[in-house]
Amino acid sequence: MINSDSIVTAKIQAIRKQSSGYPWELDILVQSSVDVGSLPNPTKDSLGKVITVKTDQDMTSYKMNDAITGKVKYVGDVPKPGITLYLYNVAPLIPPK
Repeated sequence: MINSDSIVTAKIQAIRKQSSGYPWELDILVQSSVDVGSLPNPTKDSLGKVITVKTDQDMTSYKMNDAITGKVKYVGDVPKPGITLYLYNVAPLIPPK
């Protein structure tokens, strides 16, 4: 297991309810990615790209094109193609006034 973390802002491209594993899978367009301390940042190379993430958080109140903020980290044994990115602390992104 690799300790990793990042704080992202993103736009939801797709939300899929899952029947096994994590209850939700999302495609998000990464708009910003911030390091958390000295931990490896799993989203730093994903700016402007759509990535797939899994989450335990209830996503029923979210819809396509919603702007969100949250944290993304690796889950699994080692980072490799197909490793799971886990999204947590999800909240609507409130634009500054």
